[in-house]
Amino acid sequence: MTLETIRKAIDYYLANGSSEWPYWISIIALVISIGSVFVTIWIYKKQEDGAAYTYLANLWNDILAISFENPKFQDIVQTEHYYQNFSREESLKYDAYCHRMWGYIEDIIEKGYDKNKQFEPVIRWVTAYHYTWLQRNPVSFKIKKFWSKIEEVKDIPDLVYTYRRLPTVEGGDDVDWDIVSKDYHGYILGPFAPEMVSKDGVGKRRNLLINYIDGIDADNLKKMSVADFGSGPGNLIPHLAGSVGKITCVDQSKVALDYAKILAENSGISLSTVHSDILNLSEIKRYDLVISVNSILPKTRDDVVPMLRKVRNCLKPSGKFLAVLPSFDTVEHLIDLWDKHYTGEACDRGFIERVKKALQVTKKMNRDALSYADDGCHEQCYHNLESIEREFAMAGLKLLDKPRKVRYPWELTKRFDYGYFTNEKEEIWDWFVVAEKSN
Repeated sequence: MTLETIRKAIDYYLANGSSEWPYWISIIALVISIGSVFVTIWIYKKQEDGAAYTYLANLWNDILAISFENPKFQDIVQTEHYYQNFSREESLKYDAYCHRMWGYIEDIIEKGYDKNKQFEPVIRWVTAYHYTWLQRNPVSFKIKKFWSKIEEVKDIPDLVYTYRRLPTVEGGDDVDWDIVSKDYHGYILGPFAPEMVSKDGVGKRRNLLINYIDGIDADNLKKMSVADFGSGPGNLIPHLAGSVGKITCVDQSKVALDYAKILAENSGISLSTVHSDILNLSEIKRYDLVISVNSILPKTRDDVVPMLRKVRNCLKPSGKFLAVLPSFDTVEHLIDLWDKHYTGEACDRGFIERVKKALQVTKKMNRDALSYADDGCHEQCYHNLESIEREFAMAGLKLLDKPRKVRYPWELTKRFDYGYFTNEKEEIWDWFVVAEKSN
């Protein structure tokens, strides 16, 4: 029925109906008129929303096109410190890109699309990759609602893979540790990162290995023969300055050993080097203290016990083995945290299971081998409490205490794909172990 038909019907009843008809017909006409106004507004709003949606969608495609042309813009390791990592030309391009992109996010929020199931993840994604730029360039964005939304989003954990792949040796598939040594803390999450070695209010560090060494009698420590197996670029050396007179560094990277020599010279420590990995170490010497930090990480589980036996063979009868071992328990804990997070966001179980599966597949997680690929490429065998007790015993090493957790702060772990769960009391951890030869 058209509005013209309704009008004619009203005119007929006004001319031929009873005296009450005009009143009721007037009411009906008023209702229809109001309804028509609302329908017109609704249609206009739908058209306006459709136009805005199309505009935002097209603009996002343009932004993605720029990203494809500039891969560095999607490398968080680069964008987090773009002001240091980018050339002058790259910085100019990146500034223009971020102005456009954050303006786009501002449009989304201003138009009320920030809760939309398609646009809300875009806000999170942009914040994850480019928040540093926004912090340094806030003056172009003055809408209060914009900043409120960004503050809400910036600390939400998001499964955005940020950890860059470890470099691979030319013509092979092993990690090129020579390259890693030049930017060790940029590639590796470990207990010698600045956040791990700074002292708290009572003079303790998160790095339990250094705390343990600090607790050894100074006179005894100076007399000890010390070796660092898998020393890398000498991360331990500065923390031994004034405490030990000499140290032996064992590593498969010659470049890493060269860096260690420089640190030893600067720290007043006499250094001997052995260019070898732990498993193939042939020169057997005996030490009072053998230290290994995240170096018992073979590609296959079968190599763990032989590596530990090499350590045992290098210990004096009263010698001790101090180790920090990458924790597979952490990997399991991480999956539980993602499950809890997305459950709290009221996501359906199907979605949550897909997220967990994607994490396991992307990181090549293998529960049987306790292996995991931090960078999504190079699998390495980690450790849990059960494997530590079993494999240390098989290698002839006796644990002197229960392994303890070396906890990493969320601010450090988030750039290595371990999330940012600041409300969780249990942080990501590695295991600190003290052992000696068993009888």
